[in-house]
Amino acid sequence: MWGVSRFRIGARLAAGFGLMLLLIAGLVASSLLSLRLIGQENSQLIEREMVKVAAVSVIDTATRANGLNTAELLLVEPSQIPVVQARIDANRKAIDEALLTLDRLVERPEGKAALAELRSSRAAYVASFVKVGPLAKEGRIEEAQQLLRSETLPALARLQQPIDTLRALQDRLA
Repeated sequence: MWGVSRFRIGARLAAGFGLMLLLIAGLVASSLLSLRLIGQENSQLIEREMVKVAAVSVIDTATRANGLNTAELLLVEPSQIPVVQARIDANRKAIDEALLTLDRLVERPEGKAALAELRSSRAAYVASFVKVGPLAKEGRIEEAQQLLRSETLPALARLQQPIDTLRALQDRLA
């Protein structure tokens, strides 16, 4: 072979051990690089994807809560209406913040499309449910119930579709 036999046994052993040390050093370097890449992927997952999942969850939960709060407006004493409306306003603010987060983080075209659809559906739902409170305050419960059945609840159902789409997209990505 390359004339290895002309070297003494000590030199051959030293060369073999040296080669093994080089291979081990290569494996260590490769492992460190892989760990760094895994760390970057974990950071991406934690800092971006999980934040988007949390934002979609806030939107979903707060939207459903506002649906219940809107129906509650028809059931509570008139003195309790401001308390319910305060909860509705707090949920609306939480949804607004979550939407701002998604606006900043969503990059994929299908995510942007679902977000645009969510904004459109939400505008229709908000326009409907803000009419229920004043009717309830004025004691026009039957009108408020009719509005809730004919407009608000169907708008809530339509709003849920883009939320579900965003949730499915985020579940797939995260």
